[in-house]
Parts: sequence; structure tokens; C-alpha cells
Amino acid sequence: MKIIAVLLASLIFASCTTLVPPGKSRVKYQTIIEHNKEIPIAYKLSMEWMNNSFASTKNSIEFSDKELAIITGKGYYPVKVTLGIEYGIWYVLTIEMKQGRTRFTYDVDYGIKAGLSNNVDENYVAFHENMYNLENSYKQYVNNNDNDW
Repeated sequence: MKIIAVLLASLIFASCTTLVPPGKSRVKYQTIIEHNKEIPIAYKLSMEWMNNSFASTKNSIEFSDKELAIITGKGYYPVKVTLGIEYGIWYVLTIEMKQGRTRFTYDVDYGIKAGLSNNVDENYVAFHENMYNLENSYKQYVNNNDNDW
């Protein structure tokens, strides 16, 4: 009987583990995107990309400085949750440009503690796919737009 209780407890605890870092609801991720643009052109293209990629750039861009070559915007990624709880992942995306490269820094607020949803892992993976898609979209936009026409 004790063996059954231990196995049952193990299964319950194993189902509560998630990909979201334990004890953290805020996490930072960074990635570098290589391109062949000079800083002023990269900044202009980055602003255009933000306008094209986010539903409301007026509400999403929190800070931009052409001389520092930094753009900071906020985003929201809706996810699935059980028990009728509406939930989304809020993040701040900081785009910093240097000669020939751009750094994306995501400050992500997962907002829930592990175990509140049986979809936490699925949502985590979906959000990371969203980050990957944003980066690829940016890379294509910057590399395929030539402002020397």
C-alpha cells in the first residue's frame, strides 16, 4: 500500500514540473541578429519593423532614441489556460543596434506560478516559437530592405 501511495505522489509531483524556471515568473533572454546595415539605417528599419509587426505601435513603443540606437517596446502574447482563467505573457522587447548587428533582449513576465495551468509547458514553448518568429521576421525585414533606391 505504501508503494502505491509513493508512486501516486510521484506522478502528481512529476505532472507539476514545467519548463518555466522554478520560482521565477520574470526571465530575460537575449539574442544577436547579424546584418550588414549601418546604425542609422538599422534604426530606421527597426522602427519600420516595429510598426509593421505589432498591432498598436503607438501603445507598444515605450522608448526610442535614435542617437543611442535603442528601441524599447512592450508586447502581449495570449496563451491557453484551464479553468476559464484568461492569461497572457507580457514582455518588454529592447532592440539595441550596433554596426552590423542588433541585440534583442526580452524581459518576460510569465505571470503565473507553475501548477496553475496544465498548459504551462505548451504556452512556454509557443511563446519561444513566437520569439523565434519575431527574430526571423526582423532578420528578413532588415536584410531584404535596401534604403538606397
